[in-house]
Amino acid sequence: MKDGVVLLVSVKPNAKKNGIEVTKDKVKISVTCPPEKGKANQKIIELLSNSLKVKKTQIGCIRGLTSSKKTLLIQGLSRAKVLENLNLLMIKP
Repeated sequence: MKDGVVLLVSVKPNAKKNGIEVTKDKVKISVTCPPEKGKANQKIIELLSNSLKVKKTQIGCIRGLTSSKKTLLIQGLSRAKVLENLNLLMIKP
């Protein structure tokens, strides 16, 4: 993969609902999919893609493919834009 923004996330598969929770120092992603055959990873990428407003192909897992702790690479956005979009998720309506 090319250069991009590295994002460390913690994943909870088999959750009751899909969602992204952002705190000051953590990004937690919950998905209803089981952690088998890459289903949970696909859902993680879909959720982040929608939240960050990038194509799914611009997000890839570079470490932790089968782990609950993942390192993702996001291409096409600056670090500032990724943080801005994630910070918007912290604001609950």
